[in-house]
Amino acid sequence: MKQEGVIKGLQIEEDSQKNIQYHLKLGDSLFNLNELLGQELRLHFSGEICCSFCEKIIKKTYSNGSCYPCFISLPQNDLCILKPESCHFHKGSCRDSVWGEDNCFKAHTIYLSYTSNLKVGITREFRVKKRWLEQGATKAIKLARVQNRLQAGLVEVALKTFVKDTTNWRQLFQEQETTEHFEQTSLKLKDHIKKTFNFAYLEEEKAESFCYPILQYPKLINSYSLEKTPTFQNKLIGMKGSYLIFEGGVLNIKKFIGFHLEMKKS
Repeated sequence: MKQEGVIKGLQIEEDSQKNIQYHLKLGDSLFNLNELLGQELRLHFSGEICCSFCEKIIKKTYSNGSCYPCFISLPQNDLCILKPESCHFHKGSCRDSVWGEDNCFKAHTIYLSYTSNLKVGITREFRVKKRWLEQGATKAIKLARVQNRLQAGLVEVALKTFVKDTTNWRQLFQEQETTEHFEQTSLKLKDHIKKTFNFAYLEEEKAESFCYPILQYPKLINSYSLEKTPTFQNKLIGMKGSYLIFEGGVLNIKKFIGFHLEMKKS
């Protein structure tokens, strides 16, 4: 087996049996990674990088696998995507008002999850579970729903005084207890939202738990870089969040979107 193509990300889904299925997007093809668990793989970066937006050949990527012109011009790469509370649509300075209306002026969900620690976050209502799986959450619950991204950002900023909004990637690959303080914290955050934001609708759904396809956790938690180590060979032992887990380290697929990759069984 040998597959190659430009990395376009991971497709992560939970099937009807609650098993999490991983597929690697290379070019226009999808490759089932669950079927490769426990096997020795050889990965090789050819040296070619392609912008994930305009598809031009470039020397390095910026946010979301983009070239520099796309990084500074497209709304998907604007600062307000990372800091939604800084939305400037109302000032008439959105990079693309049509895109903004289609993506930012949709219902958003504020949630609590456990990744490496308790964490608050936001995402569009229709992709909540996908967001949890992308982040490697082992437990998560919806806290509230709002009408747009700006409102979600304002709530998130307020909740960050109680809970982090970041993940320690190294701790993703350690077995940890996820239930401590989770329920109490979710109730505390909901109560704060109710008292502070009259535009937020509290969610009543129960928390969900997720178990990722991991044969074992790595003894050494090193991060592979396709730029520094364009070729490496190792046994695939799991997947979690945006990471492929090998015996010798982990590879963050999201970081290398746009890179041309060759992958084959050893």
